[in-house]
Amino acid sequence: MQNSKAKIGVYDEEGSLVEEKTRREVDKQDDILKSVIILAINENDEIWVVDLGEGSLYEEALGGSAAGLVRVGEDTDTAARRTANRELSIDTEPEFVASEYSDVQRIKRHANFYYIRAEQDEFNMDEERENGEWKSREDIEENLEKYLPTFKIVFNKLQ
Repeated sequence: MQNSKAKIGVYDEEGSLVEEKTRREVDKQDDILKSVIILAINENDEIWVVDLGEGSLYEEALGGSAAGLVRVGEDTDTAARRTANRELSIDTEPEFVASEYSDVQRIKRHANFYYIRAEQDEFNMDEERENGEWKSREDIEENLEKYLPTFKIVFNKLQ
């Protein structure tokens, strides 16, 4: 479960901290935030993909295995490990892939992309993510238009 009182940094386009807000105060569409996006990859080289479900800014899109916001005083590696632990129950260091600023449909992020090796057959879904499943890279490539813009970025960088 996310901590609604956690302080989240709001940044400018260059990545400098402008102000701190609680998670509740954050405007997810207008504030520029730092995020982590994690893809879990199993021994068959499949990627755990989640359906974001109703209430998401991208209701019809599929997304990465886990995603979170970087808290004030936290570096992106620590945020990625916390997020992987909270959402996937994996307590190992995710591997950094790349970092990129994105501005897609008014959603601005300094996105930091990671992957993590997973041994689980499946993960427990929470109220934010309706369901998930393992997908082959080939299946993802054939249906890439169904995925979030940030998923596409990390997926392409992993190729």
